[in-house]
Amino acid sequence: MSKFLEGIENNMPEKDIDLLTAGKRALQSFLLSKDVAVQVRTFADELSITLEDGSVVKLEVKDYVKYNPPVEDAETDIEKTAKTAAAVLSIPDQGMKGLLPGSAASKVQKAKKTLADKLIAAANSIEIP
Repeated sequence: MSKFLEGIENNMPEKDIDLLTAGKRALQSFLLSKDVAVQVRTFADELSITLEDGSVVKLEVKDYVKYNPPVEDAETDIEKTAKTAAAVLSIPDQGMKGLLPGSAASKVQKAKKTLADKLIAAANSIEIP
């Protein structure tokens, strides 16, 4: 390998530059919101923080992991049940005997009847104020 390519390989940053820059900016914004004097030099991996007594602390950003709050599943049990009910109840009765074997057709008919009964019971139990 040529000396030029070896030099490039040896000087490649280990972390993503954009990620480290985002981390520096996030830290700088946080510290500035707390009224802490912060200086950031462009193309440098460090932040300079000036303390109350005038001394300077240099911090280097090594990594940045952005917090992503967990997203709750918007689909509730009621919605899942309604979708399942719609899928089962949408199976046409006339074509079932020809498409499914006898035992499967009777199971689907029983599931439709059970589901319909549960839906009626659930609808009747809902109280609207």
